[in-house]
Amino acid sequence: MRKLLALCVLGIAGAAHAQTPSAADLEKGLTNLAIIHDVAFSIEFQRNSTGNARLSNISDPWGTPYRLESTPGGSYRIVSAGSDKTFDEQSWATHVQFDGLAGDVVFADGGVRRTNRNWLATRVSDDNAALQRLRDREMQFMVMRSPEMLDAIAARTTIEAIRAVGNLVQQYRDSHNGLASLAAAPDMLAALGISVAEDAWRTPLRIVIEGQVYRIVSAGSDRKFSPETWSQPITVDAAEDVVFENGTFKRALDIPEYMREKAPKTVTPLTQPPDTLRDATDGWYRAGGGVTTPEVKKRVEPVYPGDARRLGIAGLVILQVAIGAKGDVQDVRVIKSLSPDIDLAAINAVRQWQFAPATLDRNPVPVLFNVTINFRLK
Repeated sequence: MRKLLALCVLGIAGAAHAQTPSAADLEKGLTNLAIIHDVAFSIEFQRNSTGNARLSNISDPWGTPYRLESTPGGSYRIVSAGSDKTFDEQSWATHVQFDGLAGDVVFADGGVRRTNRNWLATRVSDDNAALQRLRDREMQFMVMRSPEMLDAIAARTTIEAIRAVGNLVQQYRDSHNGLASLAAAPDMLAALGISVAEDAWRTPLRIVIEGQVYRIVSAGSDRKFSPETWSQPITVDAAEDVVFENGTFKRALDIPEYMREKAPKTVTPLTQPPDTLRDATDGWYRAGGGVTTPEVKKRVEPVYPGDARRLGIAGLVILQVAIGAKGDVQDVRVIKSLSPDIDLAAINAVRQWQFAPATLDRNPVPVLFNVTINFRLK
């Protein structure tokens, strides 16, 4: 959330030809995707709460500034040049997952258009810290699409912004032996060393100084200051004023209570583009025309991601599975995505399957076989 505050205020595993990336390279790739989701979150949040978005210059982990594009109609695009630090505009038209770190990642209008997410996620352990950060950002972005959660996030961001301004006032009081000169300053913000002090709804924070008492107030989501309510108990409503006085919040929305009461039962999944698929060439076959269908001998059920289940994400993931002549799974690629972590759960499960191999004229042959995994809420 500190990252978000700063923003608001100021083909898949198994490609034989791919070089083995270092842990540091994978960290950069996963961090890159997390930052892109952070930027998208900030854009969507600002656009939904204030009607417009401010785009800041931010660089990817390889030091290349993201290409951020916005139009008056509200559309936007975020592009990372990747590890080769070179933008390839022609690639943007192809919505697909790619292998490696050099490709451009494209996030546009609320969705991932080009990414190496599967390639990265299948090369680290499930508890990898960078992967966990990415999951958090993806989940935050999906949940943010609910209007109630937009207000919860805005309230939390506002509380952090108020606390930051309060710290500056406190530092001023300590260094100037009081607040008299700040109260008399023609530009209080300039005296505090800042140019903007506003809440997440873009309403300027009200800073009031009375003797040695300072008060910082947000008008809340309705953007209306209501001093007559400040002596009343606060309700579970983001429209309530937030009041911070001499280092203590006298009125502030209880975020956990609000989220428990307003949490959405379902969210719109953040589907991913398909992987670059294998062709039935170069020694690979498909069932039919004399090629038998491979038979599952060992099936491992996927682990349903807890956050996805809790948010009601359910449906089908369709995978292309490359099965060797010994019945072993050599590669798994996503044909139809449901959501990032559900896709990965399906991939990890099917990688452990074992098959009776497909045959042609009774001889085992390597085959490409589609598998559908149904994630059902029970």
